[in-house]
Amino acid sequence: MHPYFRPNSMSPMPRFSFLLGSLACFLTMPALAVASFSDVPSSHAYAASVQYAEGRGIMKGYSNGTFAPDAPVNRAEFLTMLYRAFGLEIPTTGDACFRDIATKAWYAPVVCDAKSRGLVSGTNGYFSPSKAVTLVEAAKMVAGASEALVEKPSSTDEWYDPYLRFLEQKRSILPTLGYVSQSMTRAEVAELLWRIEENPKNLDAYSAKSLSKSPCVLAGKNASGPANVDMLAVQQEWLGWYNAERAKVGSPALVLVAPLNKTAQTWAETSKKRGYIDHKRGNNVYYDYQRIKNWFADLGVTFSGKGTTFGESIAWNVYSCSSKDCTDDLTRAIRSSFNFFAGEKGKAYRPHYDMMVNSAYKQIGLGVSVDPVSKKYYLVTHLSTKVAGDVLPYCTVRAQ
Repeated sequence: MHPYFRPNSMSPMPRFSFLLGSLACFLTMPALAVASFSDVPSSHAYAASVQYAEGRGIMKGYSNGTFAPDAPVNRAEFLTMLYRAFGLEIPTTGDACFRDIATKAWYAPVVCDAKSRGLVSGTNGYFSPSKAVTLVEAAKMVAGASEALVEKPSSTDEWYDPYLRFLEQKRSILPTLGYVSQSMTRAEVAELLWRIEENPKNLDAYSAKSLSKSPCVLAGKNASGPANVDMLAVQQEWLGWYNAERAKVGSPALVLVAPLNKTAQTWAETSKKRGYIDHKRGNNVYYDYQRIKNWFADLGVTFSGKGTTFGESIAWNVYSCSSKDCTDDLTRAIRSSFNFFAGEKGKAYRPHYDMMVNSAYKQIGLGVSVDPVSKKYYLVTHLSTKVAGDVLPYCTVRAQ
């Protein structure tokens, strides 16, 4: 059961005396967590924190009575929640403080204010507001908002190590967080913000050293993607976009699995070699379910269950990037394909959208191949009820 409090007044940038321990806390014990949302039972690990976040006005549920605890939180949303949690005033207007921030965007005021406070800096002039916030990004923003005394990185540190050590001091590296670039869910954000405010001493938490630097290793020789792109990061973004749409209709969150990453990348590479992309597997029928199923089987991938057990969505678009690291560029480029799929909502013909939110699907994979000559990318996403056999999950066990 989580106690929580709200100070009667807060300065524009409140300073919590984390190191000196001089802050007087008047704690109130809420009633036993009652399920305010249909998808957050009282038995949920972070049910009390969800109740806290709702009660404080930090986070809200959806009109259908759900909270979507497993849905990702993007960077703009996290900043807004952080400001609410710390009682920071959000200006009424913003400007084009980043190349991808429109002045009329709802999040422009908070993003630009956060930039002026030094909470965020962006990358190459971009803020990426719709990108799922990662653990290390959240750690930096929280430390900045709390004005914590964070030491400078040592010569052997990564840039984010001091911020993770700050979270460790606050017992805020949650048991559900396994690697530094892990996207945070709505329930995890609620728990994180509660722990930062209350600094509990008796709850489970992990040390910064226990975190892995990478979620997992993809399987298959065709699963690497473009050489100058971190496909793990791109796949995480794609997963986050899909799960955000699924949360809106109450569908369970998808999980990225290596076999589907492999099959998707294989078909993307095949399409690049052919110079075009479609669903045909050596026949004239555009979407021959059995032919595609056999193609999966040839790659060693079969599916459990009856009826429709898998789906395939494809896309291509113009794209070119010759930088050493094109991860962010490719992520922004394929967003147009996702927007096309999601934009089918409400239309008479909406195969990609229906596949995206189909509650029967539980797993997903993404492959992207880039042709530098024709300056195009070929994108393939595979969904399934469940890959039969021993599935290598996207996120492996915690590093020790």
